[in-house]
Amino acid sequence: MQNTYKRIDKSLECVIMRKTQAKEFVMKKIIMIAFMILGSLFAFAETKEGAAMGFKDEIRVSVDVQGGKIISIEVSHRDPERVAKPAIEELKQEILKKQSVEVDDIAGATATSQGFREAVKKAMEK
Repeated sequence: MQNTYKRIDKSLECVIMRKTQAKEFVMKKIIMIAFMILGSLFAFAETKEGAAMGFKDEIRVSVDVQGGKIISIEVSHRDPERVAKPAIEELKQEILKKQSVEVDDIAGATATSQGFREAVKKAMEK
């Protein structure tokens, strides 16, 4: 009878150890996959910078590119905010949507539009 209990205890012990090992294995795999995903997100991201003349001053851009695709554009400029800000925001959205600087200028902000597009184009050429 005691031998039977010992065998049952051993069997239960083995099952518990296997479950624990399986959980550890799964957790290690999950962590490894998470690191691979995070690594792929950052490994190929690249920031390119460009500048061109706007209406009154230079327009500087930082273009974040990942896998050949423009993912964001940051802008620094001194053109009049009232006209330049909405024009640049609209152009940013169009460039991101089309993945090209071949977008129409914004009426009333032609010099700013051309400067912004040229700055993005120069950044992308680097």
